Amino acid sequence: MKFQVNLGLHAQTVPFKVENGRTIVSKMGLSAYFLAPNPLPHPTLASITPLINTLETAYENARGGGKVFTLALKTAEAAYDTAFTELGHYVEDRANADPNNGAAIIAAAGMKAKNKGGKTIPTFALKNNAISGNVDAKVKATKGAVYLFQTSPDPVAPATALVWSQASVGKKCKATLSGLALGKKVWVRFALIVGGVQQDWSDPMSIVVT
Repeated sequence: MKFQVNLGLHAQTVPFKVENGRTIVSKMGLSAYFLAPNPLPHPTLASITPLINTLETAYENARGGGKVFTLALKTAEAAYDTAFTELGHYVEDRANADPNNGAAIIAAAGMKAKNKGGKTIPTFALKNNAISGNVDAKVKATKGAVYLFQTSPDPVAPATALVWSQASVGKKCKATLSGLALGKKVWVRFALIVGGVQQDWSDPMSIVVT
């Protein structure tokens, strides 16, 4: 089986990217899989850290609005995405060069692997419910699965992590998430429990609650 990394950058918040990026750099820097005599990370971890810091600063500046700051944020995020996409390819190459340890190599990098067949975690959809303060979440059905949904308020500062709380657990692929703050952005993620084993959490999605 060929190993593939699932970074899911397109659906990640900037605060999540900042936190996750630092986690990846830290884990890779401590793992023997990415030290000599093995091929060293490309791009280098030292070159990625400034990109994370720049993205964090750009996000903080852009929270006050303004075209210049917004453009700077887009530029910083694009540079981050390019670097981590390239780093993901490096990790894939390392995993496929050592298939007996491929899964361990990807995990040691703080990344997630696509499952068999190259399929990623199922996507899900969000929409506001007719009842104010409620949001409907729907996932593609998986036979025999239990569905976990968690919510987090939007971070108040760029370095603040998303704070997750359980919103719904059940055997239906649809769930109504209630008691959410009106007019505020909420982040939602889900995970499946299949055969008694919880799968990886999805990348988070957001919606403004009405």
